[in-house]
Amino acid sequence: ITIPDLTRPLDVQYPLQKIRPYLNTDPTVMIGLGLHRQMTIDEIPKLDGCKLLQHNPDDTIQLEQSYFWSGGEIVGCVNREVLEHELVITIGIAELHQYAGYSGGHKGVVIGCGGRQTISQLHHRDFILQDEIVVGKVHNNPFRAAVDFFGAAANCQYALTWVPSLQEWIFGDPKQSLQYV
Repeated sequence: ITIPDLTRPLDVQYPLQKIRPYLNTDPTVMIGLGLHRQMTIDEIPKLDGCKLLQHNPDDTIQLEQSYFWSGGEIVGCVNREVLEHELVITIGIAELHQYAGYSGGHKGVVIGCGGRQTISQLHHRDFILQDEIVVGKVHNNPFRAAVDFFGAAANCQYALTWVPSLQEWIFGDPKQSLQYV
């Protein structure tokens, strides 16, 4: 299970309590830091019965697939620990995002738990200056398309996303979970 770091205003204890009865074992929970600093002991959420880890963008595995766009190739790398699990669930929040349209969905795995190279390539000036990459746009957005491409390749099967504008949780396919925002 991936969860956001303290840069996203989300209490992760509630959704974890709700899904724990459906899991066969105590989950491994990875705090998706992206390229943010490690959280301090006081900042880390208190989650009983979980193996709690913080993402390291330099401890990743390269995915077999690359994302190609008119300007070149983006190499997909995701945290080693995330890729070692057969079931990946990402917990997040749907907030406006300057490149991905909205945060949430596969972004929790691909950016939150992504490799330094992948995150840097996705945020490279040449890539993000494409006309279709704008705040609030999910459909036909190359940044979101790359995130969803790598998220599927990383076996992220489910997203549990808090949508503040609806005051509701949405659960399901990570790509489809942002269709309602």
